[in-house]
Amino acid sequence: NKAHVHFTKLVVILQLEALLSILRFQDALMKKLPKDTPEIDTKKKAEEEEEARKQQLKVPDDNKTIGRSVSTTGKVVKKNDVPVTPTLKIEADLEEFRIIIASKVTQLFDIQVQGVKADVSQAPEKTLINLILSDLRVFDPYEGARYRKIISQQGDDKELLRVDLCLFNYPDEYVKPLDIVDCDVKVQFAKANIVFLFKHIDAILVNKII
Repeated sequence: NKAHVHFTKLVVILQLEALLSILRFQDALMKKLPKDTPEIDTKKKAEEEEEARKQQLKVPDDNKTIGRSVSTTGKVVKKNDVPVTPTLKIEADLEEFRIIIASKVTQLFDIQVQGVKADVSQAPEKTLINLILSDLRVFDPYEGARYRKIISQQGDDKELLRVDLCLFNYPDEYVKPLDIVDCDVKVQFAKANIVFLFKHIDAILVNKII
């Protein structure tokens, strides 16, 4: 199965007062939810450890390996090098994504994201996720500002940010040792210029956002 999704341009306007109202509602809702006491947490942890020990006794030795071996560095190494055909592959790309953050009085930030690509490849034993961001720019909407470019890319790199994520899929009955990893994450970030101005903090405080 394979799917490809393409977006040309997406513009989103966020009003801080509305966003703050949502956050306050979420905070009030979370406070009303029941919380587990330390005694209950300790009891649950003990029950989970006991269940894990029972499952380990039930799983045969052949199933514990599940076709993998562990290296000295703790990484999962396959016993064979035969490539596995992905059962699901999704490709998505976005040409431009623009977010304007504003209050009732004025616009505060103009965020422009360009060249976003995402690939998801799922196989029985692992899931690969790749995310590439070509460019990220944050501007001050006021044309007379001394520092209009709050965040801008430095250099001619074609990729500002790249994230490679690999999730290993284990059977439900498999009891995973502590030295076997669940995922592998690699992040590459190019150079960027960031200008920190108290002007924007003052604007947020004046509008009673924090």
